[in-house]
Amino acid sequence: MTHRRAKYIRGVSVPVLILLVGAGCQYRWSYLTPDPVAVSPIGTEVSIRVQEGAGDRSITGELIEVRGDGLLVLASEISALTLLPYDRIVEMDFENALGVDSGIDRSSGSLGIPPSRQRDLAQFSRYPFGLDDGQLQSLLEAHGQSELVVIG
Repeated sequence: MTHRRAKYIRGVSVPVLILLVGAGCQYRWSYLTPDPVAVSPIGTEVSIRVQEGAGDRSITGELIEVRGDGLLVLASEISALTLLPYDRIVEMDFENALGVDSGIDRSSGSLGIPPSRQRDLAQFSRYPFGLDDGQLQSLLEAHGQSELVVIG
């Protein structure tokens, strides 16, 4: 009877132990994995005031990519991929996916946006690691464009 009982305990213990180890690993893995910044595949909505000619113009749309020369935005008004050079941006406001208000105000006359600030902004774009040439071409074709609309 003792031999039969030991065999039963061993037979039940192994599957229970496997389940407990698996559950523990799953808990530990989810604990170690940080939450991603992006909560959707869509970039944050931005409102940007740019200097154009003698006046200013407001552009709203989705932040697609933060580039070295400016911001790539899918402008809502014209439904086109639009490059906004940094030296034309006067003011930019957006509420990111985490609910933190962020923005840039260059009305004091400073030129450009520092690279560290560009990296901060990139995390809220649709392509936080940038677009390669093939991806950019596909996006342009999807919006019926042969090239970017460039402000300035």
